[in-house]
Amino acid sequence: MKKKLLLLIGFVLIAGTALADAGVIESLTAHTDGDVISVDWRSGVESGVKSYIVERCEVNGSTFADVGTITASGNYSSYHFRDTRISSTLANGQSSNHIASSDLYKYRIQMVYDNAVSYSQTIFVSRPASGVRRTWGMIKEMFR
Repeated sequence: MKKKLLLLIGFVLIAGTALADAGVIESLTAHTDGDVISVDWRSGVESGVKSYIVERCEVNGSTFADVGTITASGNYSSYHFRDTRISSTLANGQSSNHIASSDLYKYRIQMVYDNAVSYSQTIFVSRPASGVRRTWGMIKEMFR
């Protein structure tokens, strides 16, 4: 009887630890915003979290790269990060991709503690279709 009780207690402790790490980020979304990708998240209890590192990977890749760091600001905070390094326009008007020409990316958030790290879920987002922003005047000119 004691062995069953010890196993049950051990299971509850393990499950409690996993849930504590998963609960730091309550929501995580990403969307295209003009010629950049915006990553937004809301934290839960940030017990011991020092900072958040936004990581990106091409969908067909396996290595995540750091694209930005945000200092933790306290429990139940909202965070916003704009990934502007997907593509840019050179002085001669040609497009330059800072990473390979994938159209779909994976993002995740690394939570940094004093002596440890943990990761959020991974989310997927498409790269903007064009680095050119259309203004109302440009759209009207297309129909003349």
